[in-house]
Amino acid sequence: PVRSQDLMGGHTELMLGCLHGRCARVQALLSAGDASVDATDHTGWTALMYAVYGGHEDCVAAMILASAQIEHVNDDKFTALMLAVQQGRTACMHLLLCAGASVHVRASEGETPLIIACQHGRLEEVEALLEAGGDVNAVKHDGFTALMVCCQEGNYKCVKALMKGRANLNLNYVGTRGFTAIM
Repeated sequence: PVRSQDLMGGHTELMLGCLHGRCARVQALLSAGDASVDATDHTGWTALMYAVYGGHEDCVAAMILASAQIEHVNDDKFTALMLAVQQGRTACMHLLLCAGASVHVRASEGETPLIIACQHGRLEEVEALLEAGGDVNAVKHDGFTALMVCCQEGNYKCVKALMKGRANLNLNYVGTRGFTAIM
């Protein structure tokens, strides 16, 4: 059996199984102890991250049950929750939130999972992250808030959700790039 990063690109058999949704193989590797649950490839991705990226909820659940590190940060400073939000993997996002994934982590530019959801216009994710305690007024390194991002992207349904979540409506707030939410 393949126990380490023996495959091209540092991908383990567990990572590839998760990416391609081969949950029976993932389960077999985990049960036999033939897999390092938190091994990383050359970009810092784990098997859990590949399961999320592929949208394979059964593999995500198996990795969570195997005690995979849900807060692991890859080289791009993304967690599995951030990937789920970015890729629109709503079921995976819910599994991660139920497992205790933090809604307060930040990527390299200061993005929170909520801001990432706003960047991609993912209303269901925005609502779930707000309900999970996401900071509606968090500010990225460039000074943009989730509300500003939604307005910039024209995601008006997300704007309404943020307003319901008590986003700061101070339209005079100017981010570091000189913009307000309505500019």
